[in-house]
Amino acid sequence: MKICKVMSVEEDRKGNKFLHTHDCRTLRDPDPAIKVNDSVLIDVFSSKIQEHISFEAGKFFCFSFRI
Repeated sequence: MKICKVMSVEEDRKGNKFLHTHDCRTLRDPDPAIKVNDSVLIDVFSSKIQEHISFEAGKFFCFSFRI
């Protein structure tokens, strides 16, 4: 698992959405609720988003890891 910051959310010419993270990963078909500056928990082996936390100024975030 790895925590990444979302740097941009874009759409290609066909209408497929994808996002870029701070470590240069590109993830396709993200949840529509994910915005720029949010944090996502990524499974490194499958490159799938497990959880996401929305960004709010002045709020402390933590992920609940499920093993």
